[in-house]
Amino acid sequence: MNKTHFNKRVSKGRRIEEALIKLLEEWGIEHARTGYEYWLKTDNYVKCIGKLNDNTSKLVRHFPDVSTVSMNKKTSILIEVKGSSGIERECYDHLINMESAGHHVYLCFGFNSDKNNFELKVVRPSLLKFGNPWRHANKVKREAGLTIPIDRQWLNPRLLNEELYYKYLAHMKNRTSGCSFAFIDFKKTPFNPIEDLLKWMIA
Repeated sequence: MNKTHFNKRVSKGRRIEEALIKLLEEWGIEHARTGYEYWLKTDNYVKCIGKLNDNTSKLVRHFPDVSTVSMNKKTSILIEVKGSSGIERECYDHLINMESAGHHVYLCFGFNSDKNNFELKVVRPSLLKFGNPWRHANKVKREAGLTIPIDRQWLNPRLLNEELYYKYLAHMKNRTSGCSFAFIDFKKTPFNPIEDLLKWMIA
């Protein structure tokens, strides 16, 4: 992924996370930063776990960014912060698995009219709605002559052969990791203001 684009995406995600932390503090809700990037780990550990495809290793890599506790409801809540318009399939699958196992897990998005202020909204992973993958695939086909493999809503650039895969990355100006991903339909997804979740936590 292009470093400048990646840094911009990370920067937006960080700003959304900071807005979330600030709101949790204002509401007096105990919390911890639990995302993988905050874990103490050696460089070699990062290299090793990045090569593993078992479910536990994937869970570690995609552990939600923030953990909160509701003593009134006697439960913890996990919140994954998103700063982009798409979601990687591996991340989505593990959030779904966590929700299916009975965990309280939410995705948090920041909607804003300017880059410094966010209206935070949350949604359960199972309620996410996805956009039409063919819109992106047809655009890439038209502009670069590439046919991206599609599985339902998921675009799978890495299923291309090596030559075509790197041609896709170049066409995208390396603004993508090339992982299997889907675009989120922000109009159809039933987001709720995060304040609704916070009210439930302290009620």
